[in-house]
Amino acid sequence: MTTEGKLWSWGRNEKGQLGHGDTKRLEAPKLIEALADQVIVAAACGRNHTLALTENGTAYSFGENKLGQLGQGNQTDAVLSPAPVSQH
Repeated sequence: MTTEGKLWSWGRNEKGQLGHGDTKRLEAPKLIEALADQVIVAAACGRNHTLALTENGTAYSFGENKLGQLGQGNQTDAVLSPAPVSQH
């Protein structure tokens, strides 16, 4: 995360946890384009999924979702691009 609130990711990506819309491994940092118009104030990542919080309080999640851990209100194999966390 940069001081301007931009989120970059790289590394392992088998479950789309990098948020670039694919499952390709990245050897160098790359801006997460789907969040480029947002100001990110916090981010957390696990082995297979990532969460990002914007300055306006919207949380985004991406990566593995087999157990519903992304908070999308469903269980799917993976979410490859950032999606807002469901607020039920």
